[in-house]
Amino acid sequence: HAPTIIKHEGLYKMIYGPCPFRLAVSENLYTWTPKGPVGISEKSGRDPGLFLWKDTFILAYCAGNAVKAATSKNLADWTEPVEIYRGEVASYQCESPTIVHRDGVFYLFWCLWDTANKNGNGYDERSFVVSSNSPLDFRGRPVIAELATHAPEIFQDEKQNWFISSVQYPT
Repeated sequence: HAPTIIKHEGLYKMIYGPCPFRLAVSENLYTWTPKGPVGISEKSGRDPGLFLWKDTFILAYCAGNAVKAATSKNLADWTEPVEIYRGEVASYQCESPTIVHRDGVFYLFWCLWDTANKNGNGYDERSFVVSSNSPLDFRGRPVIAELATHAPEIFQDEKQNWFISSVQYPT
């Protein structure tokens, strides 16, 4: 489900799942070398999003209607996961969490799987954004934006321009 890739120390590093999450590395994004499971003690997490803040990796992922995160200095040894956000509606499930840091503020993007939605299959074309001063605590924060996307990815190019991508809403 929804692998996450970052470039770090000259290598592309991908974490994929569902749990147990696994790590693979590549020099060129075409040929990958599996490195095995990462040491996160989660049984039902999926949709990992890897974020590097200063010298710490933060792996955010969905777990039911919550977003959890664990941290690591080396992608091998991880802290115990903590809940960093929870959806406010019981029928909501959080999907595809992504953390972005901009101008001193952290933003958590997540999309919605809503078992109470009108089409009955859970897929929803809405994503939400919350902000915080900490990449590990968005709990109780109000939604500051709603986007017409599913599974948004937010990224920068080589010139530091920001972009957002989205998967097609399933029909």
